[in-house]
Amino acid sequence: MQIGNPGDPAYAVLKEGKEGADLIMSGALKKDLRDGHINDPKLNVRAGIGYLFTRMAKSDLASVLDGSDPKPFDYTVVAGDSLDRIAGKVGSTVEVLKQLNPGVAVLQPKQRIVCRKAKIQRVIKGWLSFDSVTVARRYNVGDPDYAAKLAYVRSLFAKLKR
Repeated sequence: MQIGNPGDPAYAVLKEGKEGADLIMSGALKKDLRDGHINDPKLNVRAGIGYLFTRMAKSDLASVLDGSDPKPFDYTVVAGDSLDRIAGKVGSTVEVLKQLNPGVAVLQPKQRIVCRKAKIQRVIKGWLSFDSVTVARRYNVGDPDYAAKLAYVRSLFAKLKR
């Protein structure tokens, strides 16, 4: 594991929750990384696994409903409103407003539309293959033999008797 070595970007990615790392890590790992004891071998391995999963996740920005305020509410359109402007005013997203108000193409003053709290946030949409070549390409920090080493270690796991 290279996490915590000088110049390794993985520690900063995890500590700052970048690249979707905040979606992958447990609360305990986030706290331990904030406390800064990365040289502890157990934490280093946990962080390495967290970074691997961060690198292998397919994430994207998406419109997500606010679970703490699930009730729809009405909004009365005023002159100059657009769905984008209304979304900003009421704390929602254009996508949610379109879903709640199908067929609303042109807004008119005094028109009432249904709204619901939502926001744009990063979500995990899927995973890359955890094969040796893909892991080496996404996780490796410069060892040209990394994929071959991973393949060898994986072959050893297959031979373990449990």
